[in-house]
Amino acid sequence: MPDDDVRTVTVFTRPMDEDGWSAEEVTLERPPGGDLTLRCHTSGRVIEMIIGEGGTEYRRTWTVRTEHVPRVLRAALRDLFTDTAALRTWLADTGIPTAAEEWQGHPIRPLDEDRLLIEAVRTVIGTEENDEGTTIADRFTTWLTEQHIGYEAGEQVTNAD
Repeated sequence: MPDDDVRTVTVFTRPMDEDGWSAEEVTLERPPGGDLTLRCHTSGRVIEMIIGEGGTEYRRTWTVRTEHVPRVLRAALRDLFTDTAALRTWLADTGIPTAAEEWQGHPIRPLDEDRLLIEAVRTVIGTEENDEGTTIADRFTTWLTEQHIGYEAGEQVTNAD
């Protein structure tokens, strides 16, 4: 269970269908000043069909270690904002408070950089109509690879019963 200090945003969610086949949730998480993690949690009978008996939950993670997070932020800023006006508008639309200070080459500084980071990465990843955790993770890891940013992947199968 995530720590209360961990900043989490939901990238994608699909509730359990009426037949109990599958549910999925994809989140981006970051504790203050820590690693950035994309988490995908899939559950339901489809997991047991794919994994076998004893597996009803499939959890996967893709983690960018703390020392590489500043590179993620710079890459997201570069990819999303062509100028300060675009950054200012996006920050206002996202509800991230700012101060009139020099920051990352802009005369505006977000007052919550952890939130800025995960919201910007969520925007870079995007969502599409027929998404699922695997396609979202593929977009995330492809983007990281294009930026020459390393990450670690992990997975765990459990039985929710």
